Amino acid sequence: MGKILKIYKVSDAYTHLCMPIQVGNGREVSVEFKGTHKTYVTDDAKLQGQIEDTALFKDGTIYLSEEFDDSEPLPEDVPPKDAAVYAAISSFQEAKEILAKDYGVPVKRMINPRSIIKAAKELNLLFPELERMLESSGNKP
Repeated sequence: MGKILKIYKVSDAYTHLCMPIQVGNGREVSVEFKGTHKTYVTDDAKLQGQIEDTALFKDGTIYLSEEFDDSEPLPEDVPPKDAAVYAAISSFQEAKEILAKDYGVPVKRMINPRSIIKAAKELNLLFPELERMLESSGNKP
């Protein structure tokens, strides 16, 4: 058995949760749950242990949604590790506003749907509904 990919979610009581996690050697990782599904995905065993050792995990605020062994093929809908997923966003304008307001992406850099998706991917953010819309129109993100 190799690495385990774990998908964590946060309870519906939160609209956004971001917490710093110490993973050793002074390294700190920002674990962020945003968007409708509020997920965080990682295959880093040390980070998984630190997440599962938090009070928020122990009280059920953060919970393990799914896990996959790296020997298993992953379903297509599993987001890349350490990605924030905005599954409910269904307009490019809304995604553009999130990227500009929450992540400081310059509006002038997001001139069309492809540039919005590109900016999101650079920040390890996913807008799956928008990516599907873009692909169905014949464009690749």
